[in-house]
Amino acid sequence: MEVEEGAFHGVIGPNGAGKTTLFTVLEGLQKPVEGTVSVLGKTPYPRNLALLRQIGIQPQKSSFFPQTTLLEHLAAVADIYQVPRSRVDDLIDALKLDHVASNKVESLSGGE
Repeated sequence: MEVEEGAFHGVIGPNGAGKTTLFTVLEGLQKPVEGTVSVLGKTPYPRNLALLRQIGIQPQKSSFFPQTTLLEHLAAVADIYQVPRSRVDDLIDALKLDHVASNKVESLSGGE
């Protein structure tokens, strides 16, 4: 599989198809059983924090800080990955999520 730079993709499939495994490999949490994986020309396994700062993976549902607002949630994740907080505002603007930035994460729709 090859993904073009700057593209957004979704992964869908039945239970057991390997969706979660794919993302645990891409995030460097698991070594591929076969073949090789390259993300932005780098090997994600073992977990590569520099690479994680360059990619974004968001599951459909996030159980991470569900009682926080979207802005608080993204700021916490930015801190964890040592990404400048200014990028949080940039992301909210780019994805046109200003109208829900103050909403609790648990209340957001799947698309949001």
